[in-house]
Amino acid sequence: MMNSTPYYLVGSIAVCALVTFAEDAGRVSVPDDPMSRPTEYGIRFTPKMARGMSDIFARHVCVHHYKLDESRVDEASEAIARRLMELAHANDRDQRGQELAEFAIGEVFNELAKSRNGRGLDGLPRNLGMGIGKRILPMMPDLRECVRNVGQDLRPMLAMKEQLKLGRDLILIKTGLDAFEANMKLWAAGDVDPHANPFEPRDKEIETDENGESQALKMARSRAQDDLEKQWSEWEKYVEQAKAFYEFDESQSATAGSVLRELTERARSVVQDETWHKQAYRNRVWASMFWALRLGRNNPLRECIEEHYREMAQPIKDLEEELKHRIDQIPTQAQRGAAQQRIMAALIEQGFEPDQGASGE
Repeated sequence: MMNSTPYYLVGSIAVCALVTFAEDAGRVSVPDDPMSRPTEYGIRFTPKMARGMSDIFARHVCVHHYKLDESRVDEASEAIARRLMELAHANDRDQRGQELAEFAIGEVFNELAKSRNGRGLDGLPRNLGMGIGKRILPMMPDLRECVRNVGQDLRPMLAMKEQLKLGRDLILIKTGLDAFEANMKLWAAGDVDPHANPFEPRDKEIETDENGESQALKMARSRAQDDLEKQWSEWEKYVEQAKAFYEFDESQSATAGSVLRELTERARSVVQDETWHKQAYRNRVWASMFWALRLGRNNPLRECIEEHYREMAQPIKDLEEELKHRIDQIPTQAQRGAAQQRIMAALIEQGFEPDQGASGE
């Protein structure tokens, strides 16, 4: 399974392959009926877009993941941007990117309209998968070439140890692209697995370690532990924002900090309870493994798992509400009034009229 960094690279490159191009305003003479033709100008992929995407990748992936020297960030960013533009222009030929984007967007809207509530699709519809497969396959050679070129450009900018890491990631990307292309061939032929990861081989044999654990289970265990440790991760931000919003003085800030510490310790005592922790951890592992089972997001099992966790997490939610209530008791009436005036001033700046009715009349 590819880790998040190779996925980020492939995702960035894929955007370039999918951006639409339609600039030939004088292709044919068309009638006046607007429903008789599409618009003639599409979304272009510009060098500025390419540089923005590549700069994010260079600064937040290459520097942190590959230890790229920050003095070479601009050089790396420009090299990647150039490769993205090459890919974009390659898919500008015969409007391949445009055709794929138009088909996918139109088909998704059609499927959403037919769905029960219009809020989401439970898996990939067969017609959508077939159309995507047929349109993506011609793009694969250019996509692979772009990945190779980006790797070749980055390699000499990295230390030897990081070059080896990049090499391993490129192997993972190639493995994912091989599986992706094989799946696209199946999709194009109508063999669409609605809940499968297209970057994983179909009917892949599940590999286990010496303890009999699959990679999916290991990731599920890691995510479960993260979920339990994030129970109160936003509480500190809430308190800091309350301090700024009400302009707490030093004494009030100390009181807020004391409340935060007390509630956090009480939350920890819930999580550290052996019975609670065991059941919650198991629930979160199940929630993560659910997606590996390919049952579809609307399967009743998913709701059962989440409902059980909501019940288990209620004591933490109650503590969160207590935290917010107690923090809200700290500001004086004058501080509340001043905060309200600042909000009203900001609303008026946006054109809000204090005396206007709810309808805006």
